[in-house]
Amino acid sequence: MSKLYILNWDYNYIRDKERDAYHLPFENSDKASTIFSNPKYKSKLPDKIYFKANFNVIKDIDYPLTDINTPIVSHRMLQIIERIGEVKMIKTPVIMVDDTSEKILPIGDKETRDDIDFIDTFYAITLLERQEGYFNSQLSEFDLNELNPLIPGYIKKLVLRVDDKLPPIFRIKEIPSKLFITSLVKKSLEKSEVKGCTFETVDTALNYPNVNSQNINLKENFKNEDTASWNQFYNNFALKAFEMNDEEYLEYLKSIRCPFGFIGKASKIKQVYKDIEHFKNIDNEVKIVASVIASGDLLQKENLSCDDWLKSLKWQDFKKEEKYSIMELASFENGNNHIKSKIMEMPIFKLF
Repeated sequence: MSKLYILNWDYNYIRDKERDAYHLPFENSDKASTIFSNPKYKSKLPDKIYFKANFNVIKDIDYPLTDINTPIVSHRMLQIIERIGEVKMIKTPVIMVDDTSEKILPIGDKETRDDIDFIDTFYAITLLERQEGYFNSQLSEFDLNELNPLIPGYIKKLVLRVDDKLPPIFRIKEIPSKLFITSLVKKSLEKSEVKGCTFETVDTALNYPNVNSQNINLKENFKNEDTASWNQFYNNFALKAFEMNDEEYLEYLKSIRCPFGFIGKASKIKQVYKDIEHFKNIDNEVKIVASVIASGDLLQKENLSCDDWLKSLKWQDFKKEEKYSIMELASFENGNNHIKSKIMEMPIFKLF
């Protein structure tokens, strides 16, 4: 995979109105762009959506422009995307009703709609995952978010990493409003002459050969790093939390005179691990040790969740910025070896 694209609406498509379709109000319709783009609001999604539509356009278009700023795709377009790869999503049925019809409501059942011209081959899509670790903070240019400096604010130049693990269509956490597609999806949509969308090319790290050659050097540098102290902490302290309950783990730590005051309860370690388990590039040992680090009050004192810490450049001593975050390092080949070595250099592990 070499290229990525932002999927946009085609504002130059021939239409005789400002929008192809206008929604009929439903619960939370004033927040539609938020609830359809953020999977944490999936319980608030409607069972279906009704639109008054311009049938001169709707009958021939696959990616209509509506008034709720939510991706609505034809069944044909959805099939093309899903043939390329699995996408975890909710597909909310969309009913397009001819806007010239005087009979709009009620349209709740099939019998009532028999005398109304309608189209029911569209879906509003909600992606259930936001991809992690693909925003390249080193090459992108952006202002810091004033409310949360760990995520970008205004982005002047966007550069993403690419690999074969990406689904055909996806969002990233740093820019949840944008819908990205792979080059294979773009080619398939163009070949099928899908109408109503345009494709904005996204800059990728592959366009920066000097940085890529630097990554090759990093791969070699990370290959043979010493992880002896890591193995000792992982086996004797971190892994034990997953083999015991809170009381047993506490007694175990006391029995070995554990010198690490930042370690919390076994149940908390397991909960943090569950929260970060889905991260793809970070290996399991790193996730487990990260869960131990986040189990006490160490990160809380810095106002950081484990998720924040993994993405922060100030992850090692909370003061100076490292060149890469843990999330970014994990995307390099052998990067997890380097993470283990650097974590053991944190002040909290000075005994090692």
